[in-house]
Amino acid sequence: MGKDEQSIMDKVLLAAYEERIKGMCKKKKGSKAILLSYAGETMTLKEWAEYLGLKYDTLRLRYYRSRNQPGWTISRVLNPKLERNMNK
Repeated sequence: MGKDEQSIMDKVLLAAYEERIKGMCKKKKGSKAILLSYAGETMTLKEWAEYLGLKYDTLRLRYYRSRNQPGWTISRVLNPKLERNMNK
C-alpha cells in the first residue's frame, strides 16, 4: 500500500471511528443499524453485505471483532476475499 493510499485509509478509519463515537446509527424499524464508511461510501452493514455478496452475520462478526481486536480495519472487515481463519 502506497503512502497516499495509507493516508486515505487513515482518514476513512478516523471518520468511521468518529461516527461510532458519536453514535451515528440510524434507526430502522426499532433497531440500530450499523453504518460503515469506506472509500467515500456510507452504507449500513446489511447494505454492505448485499453489495459485497457476503452474509450479514459474517460482516457483523467482523465488525464486532474489529472493535475488540487490534489490526482489524474497516477494509479488512469489508474484504470479500478474507481467509476463513480470521484470527491471524
